[in-house]
Amino acid sequence: MADLSDTDKKILFGENYKELEKQAQIASGVTDRMKAAQERAANMDGLAKAAIFFAVVAIMIMFANYFATSFPYSQTLQIMAASTLVVSVVVNFLANGRKKSILASGS
Repeated sequence: MADLSDTDKKILFGENYKELEKQAQIASGVTDRMKAAQERAANMDGLAKAAIFFAVVAIMIMFANYFATSFPYSQTLQIMAASTLVVSVVVNFLANGRKKSILASGS
């Protein structure tokens, strides 16, 4: 969700909106460090999802190449798709592990 600009916040919440934001943050117990950790965890989650996407595409390419009827089998294409699949799986595991460690440490 998009954040409001400073002008919009002044109009909606008044001139002292920064003080109100600080008080709300203190009352909620969420620190800037926790927010940064959540953002880094979300980035790792996005990286893991991208790795899954590339793995699925690599599998599709491998099957399409192996069962192709309109073009000849390409061993080079099969090796490149398999390499992409392996790298994607490794990146997915690493990103998920990093995400779990970020959330566990909270920093």
